[in-house]
Amino acid sequence: MINKNLGIQNYGPWYFFVKENQNSSEEMFKKHMFLAKFISANYSNFKELTFINYGSYELVYVLTLDDDKKYTIIINQPNLEYGLVKKEFDNLTKLAVDSNILKPIKYCTDGENELYVTRYVEQARCIGVETTKWGVWVPEPYYHFREFDERETSIVTRSLVSMLINYYDEENELGLSKIRLDGGDFMLDKGYEDEITQSNILKKIRLIAARDMVNMRLDEYIKTLMDELTTSTDSKKIVGKRLRKTLNKTDVADGILLGLK
Repeated sequence: MINKNLGIQNYGPWYFFVKENQNSSEEMFKKHMFLAKFISANYSNFKELTFINYGSYELVYVLTLDDDKKYTIIINQPNLEYGLVKKEFDNLTKLAVDSNILKPIKYCTDGENELYVTRYVEQARCIGVETTKWGVWVPEPYYHFREFDERETSIVTRSLVSMLINYYDEENELGLSKIRLDGGDFMLDKGYEDEITQSNILKKIRLIAARDMVNMRLDEYIKTLMDELTTSTDSKKIVGKRLRKTLNKTDVADGILLGLK
């Protein structure tokens, strides 16, 4: 059922993160069965399912239909606490006021496994850090990492920060949290590199994860964000884990101003 990958090589049970009492091959089989039932019940013109990415929370597949229309399916890792995928689905649904956030289309669960569906953005580039450099993971012609130069790093990281501020809920004093800026929670549309300007990157950048929200005044949220993004603090109020590469303070400050606008 699972077709060849669009990027990451050698699909197999080693991409499934399991608990001590779980077997990765068995858990992979369970996920496949859940996916098969979901697809057969919702997409009669199913053509193929392709593995494209994974993380500590979820695995990511592309569903292709007979008319070549594509959707992304995000399914929980076996060791993930049940209910967190639904929480992310709800958060993204509430936040999706514009095209910079991939609004979920549907959610499904069998009481153990859970997934949600979004539209597929063709060969998008996930933003992150590999070792010590900011850049993007490019899925074609083979899955690889492309480093940003200094100018790109400033423009893209300012955009990341601006989105965190832009989607702060002033009425309820809620901000995004458990965000992994350096590990694939944001992506850029294919072709973004044709015009590396602040305005173009702000149009091309997308938030694809919203694990949690934190209740915090805006001024406190901004101060905490500055601390967590520019220092090697172990604090995890907003950033999900310590960044592999901290951000430039000027870029963070500029990003905050962009977001407030």
